[in-house]
Amino acid sequence: MLTKTTTVTFDNVTKQRTYLVYLPTNYDPNMFYPVVFMFHGMGGNAQAAAGSNYGWQELADQKGFIVVFPDSLKDLPPKDINIGPVFMPGYDVQGFSGSQTYIRWDIAHVLAADRYNTQDTEFMKDILNEIKLAYKISENHVFFTGHSYGALFAYYASVAMPDKVTAFAEHSGGLVKYCYFIFCYYFPIEPRNAKLNPAFEVPGLLIHGKNDNTVSYSWSQTLQLELTANGYANQLIDSAANGHDWDKSKNEIQWQWFMGHSLPLVQPACYANSECGSDVFIGQASCKNGDVSQQYKTFTCNNAGTVNAACSESVSDKLVKDCSAKELCENVNCKAVTCFSDSDCGTSEYLDLFCSNNSVFQNLKKYSCLNPGTLQASCTPTLIPELKQTCEVGCYNGNCFKPACTKNLDCGKDGFFSFAYCKNGGVYKKYAAYVCKNANRFNSACSSSVTEKLIQKCNYGCLHAMCLPKIPKKIISAVIKFYKR
Repeated sequence: MLTKTTTVTFDNVTKQRTYLVYLPTNYDPNMFYPVVFMFHGMGGNAQAAAGSNYGWQELADQKGFIVVFPDSLKDLPPKDINIGPVFMPGYDVQGFSGSQTYIRWDIAHVLAADRYNTQDTEFMKDILNEIKLAYKISENHVFFTGHSYGALFAYYASVAMPDKVTAFAEHSGGLVKYCYFIFCYYFPIEPRNAKLNPAFEVPGLLIHGKNDNTVSYSWSQTLQLELTANGYANQLIDSAANGHDWDKSKNEIQWQWFMGHSLPLVQPACYANSECGSDVFIGQASCKNGDVSQQYKTFTCNNAGTVNAACSESVSDKLVKDCSAKELCENVNCKAVTCFSDSDCGTSEYLDLFCSNNSVFQNLKKYSCLNPGTLQASCTPTLIPELKQTCEVGCYNGNCFKPACTKNLDCGKDGFFSFAYCKNGGVYKKYAAYVCKNANRFNSACSSSVTEKLIQKCNYGCLHAMCLPKIPKKIISAVIKFYKR
């Protein structure tokens, strides 16, 4: 048993309210469940309604439904009755008052402007909203039942909020109808006219013991007449319990009444896409829009986990391989394309200088894309010679050149130089000779050589770069004599 607390605001007053929730054995959070609200009697509480005397937990385990046991207010005073000439302050139905704490359900009386809206109807709406979030509740299988004053509230709440309740049952309750001339008083409330508006009809099962001395059996008879007159499906059966006690043996009959006046309980067809099938590629891959694609079957669970859940499947093209901007699809493969334009082949560039026809040239290397954008595309380089310089003399290795010399004379004039001198019985002078090697070529160069040349051969000797003359013998003899003295 789970204890829940919620906040209810009504007429700008906020109160903390509690209720109990019972989940059946083998509760499956993936399945939808009916829910039965059990309302306790005056002076009672949710814990008592969940006790063994009522037996709802056992039936919930057998049939598979959730039971909610709300707690009523503990400080609700009696209400006034004001019908035309009839005014009864602090009035409550005889036999249902007397508790100083006034533990009972809030039921709007007679001509109140909010006769279908009380703090307890707000409480029930809050509970429904909360349990729908916490559990999977089938909105077509919400049932109200109650005992004694809780029976009156089960009927009242079904009239007040027919869009929320599928069917109701009430045990030892009924309807009080009192007419004074043209004014009629109903407690807890008269049925709405379901003949004019079928949306108001909430089928009701009435259970009452003829020997009930607390709440008159006639009240349930009155309720049956009013329900019939207003177009409600209904049935009145006798309780086998003693007096005002709860007849637990009628729980099964209540459940049959509830389910018999409901749509079939449909479990969700699926909760996830995987339950509908495994997504899979089908057929053969192909080239499409420049990429490799293949048909793909996808299974989807629509409205997953709801009573409207349904499986569907769809087939669409799915990308298998994304060919890049420089690829084309062929035979379900992405193949590289060599080029789409000239720029894909390379950037134009100048190569080294070279000589041709006595001029300096330079090749411009340009790239061209043949069959651009196809798998047959190829890059082809083209050389375009450009004249850079016309050489006056000659060209070598990409450069114009001027030779160092074209003839020997360009290097210098052959001739004697220096002073004469005596050597080997003669007069000599040095002689310079100039040579132009590789004349008129890029590697031409001047060279020179120095040699000693005989200018005059001296027969009688050489002195001071001069040949000596022939000396007579008598002079030589005189000189010799001179030195011998």
